[in-house]
Amino acid sequence: MFNYSISYYENSFSDWSLLTTEQVQTDGMGYGIFKIEIPIEMNEYYVLKLTLRTSDGEAEYETFLYKSWDYYYYSLWGGQQPTNQEKIQYVVTTDKTIYTPGEFIHLRALVLEYSFMNESKRTLTNTPISLIIYNPDNLAIFWATLTTDEHGLITYTLPLDEDCEIGYYGFEFITPNGNYRYDTKVDFYTKPVFRVEIDTGGKDYFSMLDFNFEGFIHVSYYFGQPVVGASVELIIFNYKGEARKVIKGITNWEGKFYFAANLLFISDLEYSFSVKANVIDTFGRESSTSKTYTRIEQLFAYGYLSNWAPHPEEFSEYYFYVYQYVMFETDYGWWSWNYNPLANVSVKIEIYGVEGYPYYRSAITNEVLLQTYFGMRLSILHLME
Repeated sequence: MFNYSISYYENSFSDWSLLTTEQVQTDGMGYGIFKIEIPIEMNEYYVLKLTLRTSDGEAEYETFLYKSWDYYYYSLWGGQQPTNQEKIQYVVTTDKTIYTPGEFIHLRALVLEYSFMNESKRTLTNTPISLIIYNPDNLAIFWATLTTDEHGLITYTLPLDEDCEIGYYGFEFITPNGNYRYDTKVDFYTKPVFRVEIDTGGKDYFSMLDFNFEGFIHVSYYFGQPVVGASVELIIFNYKGEARKVIKGITNWEGKFYFAANLLFISDLEYSFSVKANVIDTFGRESSTSKTYTRIEQLFAYGYLSNWAPHPEEFSEYYFYVYQYVMFETDYGWWSWNYNPLANVSVKIEIYGVEGYPYYRSAITNEVLLQTYFGMRLSILHLME
């Protein structure tokens, strides 16, 4: 059993004033659920304080509640998450990235339900999901109710007319918990007769002191034969999309073109830059590709654990992402950031345990290293006692 209290900061007294307090009984799993209605007159208070205290007064914990536009969400150990207990998430895939008129759009969606109490995600099975399809003019052209299967999947196939509109078609999924929209492109698309690849030896980051930018342009037909004697134009752009250098040449007998540039003598390549390779073979057929590189040193990692309180015989899965930022200019003339995911990154994960958890978290001094994991792509950790 524990007591909770909600306080707000009273500026006139420069102190916290009590809003409400109550006693709660935990269940067999140690959970205690309480619901608080924030009074209308509290709209001007953007930060509240939540205090949890055991009935004997020997253990106490405090955290802050920050106000969003339309709800309060909790902040725990420096991170904020919505308190929506039934948040639905969708992982949507299609069999192609671009469709042409007359084809079929094959769509599949994995529907996940975020469990607030378990801090985990589970598939939403045998549940009806409303689907609305929009044409490129954003007019609804189809309505349906689909039911997720035992794996949380729903599928749908949309046939396109030969004279259908060109643009983005929207697939909107609707549940009582909210809406989610996924767009896919329909355009007249012809697959090029050969592929173009930019190879810099797996290097995606060039520091401000790294001046040597070099690599190969690989050009080959889809059946494997190299494209020999093709004209290559390599253009280096700054993050604003402005061309800063052009390199031209011809592919050799292996279908390769070697390029090299000294970044020190190319102006305005701070933060990020991109390159585009345009290739024309001896028959006049064209193909191109592009790639973005970052000059921002910092790496960023994000991860979450599911579930965060496993029993000794249970699995616990840890999902994480590693990326760098790249800079680009928006259509409105402003600059912004985008994510550059990093593949094949060496990872070290250490798992610690605590013997005899103290009343106050700040008093933890006896952490014990339980296990260390190394690898390139670690996602599932099996935690035993």
